[in-house]
Amino acid sequence: MPFTTYPTVNFRKNQIIIFVFMYIKINLLVIFILLLSTGYSQKKWTLQECVEYSMSHNISVKQSDLQTTVASINFKQSKLSQIPSLSLTNSDGLNYGKSKNPSTGILENQNYFSV
Repeated sequence: MPFTTYPTVNFRKNQIIIFVFMYIKINLLVIFILLLSTGYSQKKWTLQECVEYSMSHNISVKQSDLQTTVASINFKQSKLSQIPSLSLTNSDGLNYGKSKNPSTGILENQNYFSV
């Protein structure tokens, strides 16, 4: 029976070559994606765009707008508080059947209309 050797050395070299090529492909893919994503994310702003952005996102400006709104609401409220108001109430009551007499405090079988 002749002794046969398996080509383990060639197999190992092929694995290393495949690994190196895969490593290079993955690195190139990552670099390509990074270049594409950074190329589109940057935009040059003009001075007018910078001023408009800062005015629309400035906290002090928003606060002053809110204070102006609150002041106008307070003004309207003070103007409306000068108008006279009218209120009507009614506290009548009708007791029927066995009810408590309001003057004596005893339960009686009578009807009472209290004002």
